[in-house]
Amino acid sequence: MVTHHDTDHWNLLPTMFTNESNLPGLQNIYMSCTNSMRPANLKKWIKDIKADGKVKEFNNGRHCGTNNIACGNLDICRDDDPSRQVEAQVMAANMGGCTKETKNTDSIVTRFSYRGLSILLSGDFQDLSLTSDGVQKEMVDYYGNLSVKVYHAAHHGAVSKANKMVWLDSIKPKAVVASGDPKGTYGHPRCEVCDSLCSLCWKENCPTGTMIQPNYTCGRPGGKDVELKLNNPKAIYTTVPNENQLNVITVSNTEACWKIEVTSYEARGRKRGHDDDESDGTPPKKKRETKETKWRQAISSRQRRRQGRQQSTSRQRERIQG
Repeated sequence: MVTHHDTDHWNLLPTMFTNESNLPGLQNIYMSCTNSMRPANLKKWIKDIKADGKVKEFNNGRHCGTNNIACGNLDICRDDDPSRQVEAQVMAANMGGCTKETKNTDSIVTRFSYRGLSILLSGDFQDLSLTSDGVQKEMVDYYGNLSVKVYHAAHHGAVSKANKMVWLDSIKPKAVVASGDPKGTYGHPRCEVCDSLCSLCWKENCPTGTMIQPNYTCGRPGGKDVELKLNNPKAIYTTVPNENQLNVITVSNTEACWKIEVTSYEARGRKRGHDDDESDGTPPKKKRETKETKWRQAISSRQRRRQGRQQSTSRQRERIQG
């Protein structure tokens, strides 16, 4: 499933699955909106793996889910035993109207259920404005109760238009997963969102066997201010828990219970061809340090240019006044 067409939500697919032989059991590819809205590289990948006939859209690329038009269920993990069947209800899709400006709002919102475990995945689903009304409140009003046990934070844990309190209060998660890098441009997940979840997902609410991620980082606007939260008491899991570390977060379920496990990406080994490919002989840690240095240099360069402009403006004012 490609929740929407932002590059960061599908750009690794052509790297992981280069041709149809990599996907022998592929039956469907679920996508928001229609083919006319898809980026050229995404279209090319679908053609390369010979999956044009497997792409499934919802309500022919029009709004569904909260307008008395059901989006339907995803056809996944079939099993003759009903107790082993995965239910995947698409609760909303294409709510923004499928324009270039509404990609996030058009995200597919899906509720997965399996043996008592429920998970809400919503891509970058967010409102179009900062007002209290919007698509998130519309979903709460329509469904009444969005409660799940595990919530994958909308838009990587963004604030303002995504993860509004009316939305979070209805979801009431026991655990939250956020995929994002707080040192990036947008500072995701944002500290305001993590803080607002304090009363919603304390570790006392988690099932037996669930691990608590001891530390996590959250960001401020622009990614300039990053806060490291130590001795975390909450069931909040992030893919970038602190500087130069990546996490793999696994949510599993058995007949007895469900649980969350956290594994360092370093401990799971690496595969060539990814962002941390070692084919040039540079150690991964050194590469990350180099990337960090470049990031800091870029910030310093922007600050110097800003200071230069300010000084130039000041000198011009002095000449005018003189």
